[in-house]
Amino acid sequence: MISEKANTLLAELKQRSAAKCYSLETTYTRIPGLYATKVGGLPYWTFDRHLPLDSKGNKMALLAQINLNEFKLDSPMPSEGILQFFLSVDPDFLYGLDSDTEGKQTNFKVEWHEDIKCNLNLIKIQMEFPEMQKCDNSPLKGEFTMKLQKDVSYISQEDHRYNPLFSKLIEEKYGEKIDPDMPWSYLSGEENDFIREQLFGSKPAHQILGNPKLIQGDPWNKEKNRHYDTLLFQLDSDIKRNKTNDLEERIMWGDMGIADFYINKQDLLNRNFNDVLYTWTCE
Repeated sequence: MISEKANTLLAELKQRSAAKCYSLETTYTRIPGLYATKVGGLPYWTFDRHLPLDSKGNKMALLAQINLNEFKLDSPMPSEGILQFFLSVDPDFLYGLDSDTEGKQTNFKVEWHEDIKCNLNLIKIQMEFPEMQKCDNSPLKGEFTMKLQKDVSYISQEDHRYNPLFSKLIEEKYGEKIDPDMPWSYLSGEENDFIREQLFGSKPAHQILGNPKLIQGDPWNKEKNRHYDTLLFQLDSDIKRNKTNDLEERIMWGDMGIADFYINKQDLLNRNFNDVLYTWTCE
């Protein structure tokens, strides 16, 4: 049973941690084109750019791209161009992750095309890229269009800011002091699970900006990672029911995991995408 106290604390957590974001939803409604906001497939690319290569010299594949001209995002995001995320598909790198090179884009790459050129001849260079959904070492099970909308996200229980905030709420609302390292002991397991579910809901947490959904620790717990203070992009595991009502995997990071790309806010405002922290975790 969920107590009134748990509902009150949930409402306060939402109010105090609410952060504007853009949520994305994967859809099959149409086959994504080269300029589309999408997951997987072939990327928009131009002849004047070097192909993104991993540390072994192999071409990386497109994880996702956002056509900013379609949506006109607010600051600190660019309002135009195409933003892309590439990963190595080499099985040695666990979806492009290399823990020894955090922040260095050796086996993943973030690219921003400020100007979008519409030229059919560009299709030739797209064909040089591997398609991630067709590779063995891939979290993608297909190519999907993504729809974007303004949204709000809330703090995760794994976030390093959660325990101090929760403890502060208990003291302010009920005049009680609790161990900030063990805030879950204040409520029942059912109530803690209820709060966790309500903070992020049941739909996949694909988003730009806002509070990240965290499932196995917080990358900001490492002092060196505090520099990356802004969630640039998050892509969650995604299972949907198809037309025959069967469950269908669209995206799967290990065992129901999630991937995050973080950037320093000032770098984002300066349109500098050279220093990005990429991580993924699973349950």
